[in-house]
Amino acid sequence: MVDLNALQKALPLCGLEPKWLAFIDLEGFPEEKEGYWERTSIVLLEPPAGQRVPYVNAWEAMTLLFRYQGMPKEKAQAKAKAECAELMAQVDAGQRVLFFKFFSITSDEYIPATVLIQYLRQKKLVSEHFADFFDRAVVAAVETPMFKREDSGDPPWSLACAPQETPPKEMIEFVCSAPGEDEIVPQFDVWRESIRPIAAALEKALGEMVYDFEDPDYDCDDDHVHRFLVLHWLCTMHPESDYVHFLVERSGAKDVEDLKAALIRPESYTQPFEMNDTFLGMETESFRLKYSPPGVRL
Repeated sequence: MVDLNALQKALPLCGLEPKWLAFIDLEGFPEEKEGYWERTSIVLLEPPAGQRVPYVNAWEAMTLLFRYQGMPKEKAQAKAKAECAELMAQVDAGQRVLFFKFFSITSDEYIPATVLIQYLRQKKLVSEHFADFFDRAVVAAVETPMFKREDSGDPPWSLACAPQETPPKEMIEFVCSAPGEDEIVPQFDVWRESIRPIAAALEKALGEMVYDFEDPDYDCDDDHVHRFLVLHWLCTMHPESDYVHFLVERSGAKDVEDLKAALIRPESYTQPFEMNDTFLGMETESFRLKYSPPGVRL
């Protein structure tokens, strides 16, 4: 039986794509850069709904740390891959998640930052000085008020005070083009037209709009879509992707088609939602911390 409430617990609170909470910059990181988009910071991300610890890409973080210790890039990546294989074998399946990225379907797994720190300490892969710094960074990411809606006058709230379930307005996603990849816009347009009568039927059954279709003649108008319908699109276009397999597994669906059917079934919409202008939706005032080894003067 498909359980979309269980699936919700594997998804971020404030959108399918997790918010950035904090960046850990490494003072004196090697200047070698092979591309403009190469990341040289450890990123702490919003966790799945109801959790209070930031998530991190363990392979990416360990690669950066090993490079910071002086390893060549390829050797650092290989060591990080081996360490990740050992680490992931120890991590409970419920703590391993895949996150959606709007312009790609990622296959990377993310885990709680505290789990990574514990492993780094146990294996002595980093200094105690850095591990302590990483611990403090995680605490700051949890306790700092940073979640705020652009259309609200309410003060920001912290991860420590986050609601257990996704707020009604955050159940709606901002969609400015085909979620996934630019080259699949024609397929998205076909799906978009096919979902119109389904969205109309859902609206009639639920008494609330689930898809606010943009005006094609107005450049500043964009779609606002219930997250279940965005997931339906992803299942339609990327049925073999690791991310969709993750959705199927966490929902308890028999297969992709079973999940797709549940995503457009009126009785699946048990969690409150409210159509709104998601361009002015929830954002985070993320921050940066710079790590400096002992004896390094800034």
